[in-house]
Amino acid sequence: MDVIALEKAGIQSSIALMGTALSKQHILMLKKLNVEVRLCLDGDIPGQEATMRALPLLLKNNIPVRIVNNIKDSKDPDEILNKSGKDELIKYINNLLTPFDFVINFYKNTKTLDNLEDKKALITRFLPLLLATKSQLEFDDYIYKLSEVTGFSSNAIKNLVKNARVKNNNKIDSEDVEINPSKVITMFHPERKELRRLEKAEREILFHMLSHDEAIKFYEKDIEYFYTSIYREIANYIIESKGNSEEPVSVNNLITNIEMSTSSKKEELKGLLDQLLTERTHLRYSIDLLNNCKDIIEKEKKRKYRKDKIIKATEGKTEEEKARVIADTLRQDD
Repeated sequence: MDVIALEKAGIQSSIALMGTALSKQHILMLKKLNVEVRLCLDGDIPGQEATMRALPLLLKNNIPVRIVNNIKDSKDPDEILNKSGKDELIKYINNLLTPFDFVINFYKNTKTLDNLEDKKALITRFLPLLLATKSQLEFDDYIYKLSEVTGFSSNAIKNLVKNARVKNNNKIDSEDVEINPSKVITMFHPERKELRRLEKAEREILFHMLSHDEAIKFYEKDIEYFYTSIYREIANYIIESKGNSEEPVSVNNLITNIEMSTSSKKEELKGLLDQLLTERTHLRYSIDLLNNCKDIIEKEKKRKYRKDKIIKATEGKTEEEKARVIADTLRQDD
């Protein structure tokens, strides 16, 4: 009925999916036409979700696409034609959104975005698009809108894009940025093998400190400090930003405190914070998780301190003296 309504209004290049999902065969036929596609699925939640599924297929195949802005609009073209006439239908069809604006509006209207995970997922979803944007005006507009929706500062999002762009220049796919941020992070911050378990456990707690008050209290009472210096600094800023507030840690306040500090590692700290905000590889929060991380941290700290102690004690020693120092140290620790 909607296609018939559009035909009556003089729009003769419309097709209906007839209740099916957009398929590869549809994509191949549309691509041959070499025209812009305007999606006009239902304005209810199922219709908008179907549009969300269709957009990646069209964009991946370089098919120009815009979307009729009908979110939360229960009227369909047939109803508009019958009740309001041809001119109103044409006006409705020409009220268009870019894919970026559609997805932003989708999240605004269908997702609460009231927790850190949802906000991080939204930023991560847009990284490939931000990396591919050539126009500075478009880029600034995208950053502004993402900042407005997520509450993250524009600078924080720009730093994330900057870091991701460096990885791309080093031949890391934008797909890796979208699907597996931890892969990029690992390559950007190569870890010495002997510290990997320690840093991973510390990073896990640090990640959860951003959204769980209990994790902050656990750190102060049971961990006291991280061995990894940059994690220790971020943890201190989290505690400072949290203060006595009953609200979760404000990312904006956290970034402001870092920018106003005298630290020589401001950019590195903000870069780490950006990475933490978009990582998807962390385990579900629980007190058992914190305790498991604590056990790893205590064990690895002890091992690392013992190694540092041995290195310092054996400086300038002969091989025989070094062996004796190592044996004495291990015996004392046991």
